[in-house]
Amino acid sequence: MNLFFYGTLMDDEVRKLVLGPEARGIEICRATLAGFRRHAIRKAAYPVLVPRRGARVAGVLCSRLGPRAVARLDRYEGRDYLRVPVEVRSQDGSICRAHVYLGPGRLASRRRCWSLDEWRRRHGRAFSRLFLRWMGSHGDSGEMRRRRRGVMRARAPAEP
Repeated sequence: MNLFFYGTLMDDEVRKLVLGPEARGIEICRATLAGFRRHAIRKAAYPVLVPRRGARVAGVLCSRLGPRAVARLDRYEGRDYLRVPVEVRSQDGSICRAHVYLGPGRLASRRRCWSLDEWRRRHGRAFSRLFLRWMGSHGDSGEMRRRRRGVMRARAPAEP
């Protein structure tokens, strides 16, 4: 399956945390989705797409996602985001069929567009810790515990 990501899943580390061992073998390229605009959700750190004629959203297209990877992504996105089919333009200009997670547009901030760079600066470090804790409360496997230890060691401050 092909999925188009436009929010936190554009970040390599987030994608690897969410997919775990299912991240191996997927292909990733830049892509755009026409007919939508990306907005921040009021009082949240993640985005939602809002239909907008003539607009385009830059993101990443992930290909070769298997059923386990899609199940992990469905769990990460939660019940508020629905996976729907779309067509995206990949970086080579070709049109590809994919799916995208669409959330409740009514929650979008009309004034604030969402930025991955801003999200990384403001929320990236805390996200990893919170995500790993969340996975632990949702049936964390031994693989996630090993990953948690590796992430925490990698984030430990260097000794002077």
